[in-house]
Amino acid sequence: MPETPTDFRRWAAALGLKLGEAAALIGLTGNTRITELSQGRRELTETERLAMAAVRAGLTPWTPENDHDAADLKDIRKILDRAVEDRMPVKRRSKAA
Repeated sequence: MPETPTDFRRWAAALGLKLGEAAALIGLTGNTRITELSQGRRELTETERLAMAAVRAGLTPWTPENDHDAADLKDIRKILDRAVEDRMPVKRRSKAA
């Protein structure tokens, strides 16, 4: 689903960051690229969206030494998703499926 022109701005604001600070956290450099995103002149790439999600989730950059942390987080996410699903009324569960 394409994002709205303000998604990058909205994400940065949700983190309390200036656009340049937010861009640096996901590896963007150069005023042109930041301006293009913040003004909606180009869509975010999947890599940029994944980096934004990682920053929002408080993940650290991947290294071989911390790979197990990412795997553990994936397992925890599965457990939480199952717990939420078990508590959802049947009507809501069927709509989400």
